[in-house]
Amino acid sequence: MPWPDFTPSIERFQNARDFVHEPCRVRLQLRDQPNISGPYLRHLHLHVSTRERLEPKAALHTRQMKACTVAWRWVWLMLLFDWVHGKSIGDVLKAGDSAISTGQYTSAVGLYSNAIRQDNASAVLFLKRAAAYVNLAQLGLALKDMGTAIELDSKHLQGYLHRGRLLRSTCDFAAAENDFERILELKATHKGAAKEMGLLQQGRQALEQAVANKGTVAASKTRAALAAVFDVAPNCVDAKLLQAELMLDDKDYGGVVAMMGILLKGQPSNVQALYLRGKSYFYMDDQSMAKRHFGEALKYDPEHKEAKAEFSKVRTLYKKKAQAEEAEGKQDWANAERLYAEATFMDTAATLINTALWLGLCRTRWHLQLSEASVEACDQTLSLHPDNVEAVKYKARALLQNDQLDLALQTAKQAFEQQRTQELQQLVQEIEKAQKMAARKDYYKILAVTQSSHEREIKQAYREMAKKYHPDKAESQGLSVPQAEAKFTDIAEAYEVLSDYEKRAAYDRGDDIEVQQGSGGFGQGFPGGFGQRTQFNFHFG
Repeated sequence: MPWPDFTPSIERFQNARDFVHEPCRVRLQLRDQPNISGPYLRHLHLHVSTRERLEPKAALHTRQMKACTVAWRWVWLMLLFDWVHGKSIGDVLKAGDSAISTGQYTSAVGLYSNAIRQDNASAVLFLKRAAAYVNLAQLGLALKDMGTAIELDSKHLQGYLHRGRLLRSTCDFAAAENDFERILELKATHKGAAKEMGLLQQGRQALEQAVANKGTVAASKTRAALAAVFDVAPNCVDAKLLQAELMLDDKDYGGVVAMMGILLKGQPSNVQALYLRGKSYFYMDDQSMAKRHFGEALKYDPEHKEAKAEFSKVRTLYKKKAQAEEAEGKQDWANAERLYAEATFMDTAATLINTALWLGLCRTRWHLQLSEASVEACDQTLSLHPDNVEAVKYKARALLQNDQLDLALQTAKQAFEQQRTQELQQLVQEIEKAQKMAARKDYYKILAVTQSSHEREIKQAYREMAKKYHPDKAESQGLSVPQAEAKFTDIAEAYEVLSDYEKRAAYDRGDDIEVQQGSGGFGQGFPGGFGQRTQFNFHFG
């Protein structure tokens, strides 16, 4: 029969059009709707008015649409129950069947429930409502109605058959087997029951094989066994949990979250599903959801070892991470480095959070001038996240710090190609400048002074070095005359630059400077012998 005509009811509720209207705001006053039962009206009013009051404006449109859907649903139910009132069971039953055929399973449940109120001794009515529950994936309610139908009629073959199939689909093979055996007791030639017994055995053997394969053979064999299970038991919880474990091993964390979320809608207290979903959220670096799921698992089973260990680990790890970030913000590099290092090794499989932890080590070790350890930490970061530009940047800085200039420049240019920022461009220029400075003579090293040495110290160092490496003393220094002459020339050149304020400043900046060749070094006719080749001019003044 066609879906029932609710026109009379709509006419009766003259204000029904005001329940839901654009933009889905509900204007309801209990005193203005005397013809509608209070509970439905209050639910509708509370649902929509609460959404409008609490939701941010940015999300209001989306929430209004959801509120609109719920509002119309309640209006529909109000009209439905008004139509049902006074109708015969036959009419209600036909309406329920029509609802099932058009996919209106919630309405079908409502219609069958009203029929059951009029006749609660009919096994058929309970089986029909069970079918609607199955389509709504409310398997527990479906099994309950099937059980009631069998209690009402202990020889109802279809009741046993439907319940057995549903039990088989959930991998409750023992209970399903009892139902099929009961059918065969009542009718030994029942072909459906015999066929179901064969499917049941296939599912049972496949599940046993999948469990036996886990961790002992290639994952592909376990997946093949699970596929065989799902062919005959699509709602098998044990198989879904095992599949989720395989997906977790494959790092398909989003898939585990989705699959276990569906399972938990039907079984909110399934501890293993909560645990696996929580672990996936942890690997997705969602601390809040991870703790929430582990906490829920422990609420249902306080002694669940894995959930207890994971909850403790998540709490400790994120606490250390927060403390490390706080210390880093205060430039307490040593403490930050220690905390990052402690957290890093708590779960090496947690790629996302370990990326952040290794990057923290990369930064803090660079600040501590632990250049080699910093490079190692940066490489660990890049092994987890190859495109992490910050890790490449700090690796380049650590290599520069360790005087590995060629590799530092290559690394910095790599980072700049990935992300063309001014900071990275300046880093490339800084390393190129360092290369240039490294290629020139180190005047401070030649005079055995430091960049912070004062003018007097530089002059004193020059005098001592000039006397020490005077070509006349070449033999006493174990040098040949040409070697001494070259050494003395470098000493004189270094003094020329470092004793001049402007030249020294330019040298420190890495700018190009001109040095007079031979100044302070070799000229003509130096007294003390070297013929007519060179002359030494000492600046001892």
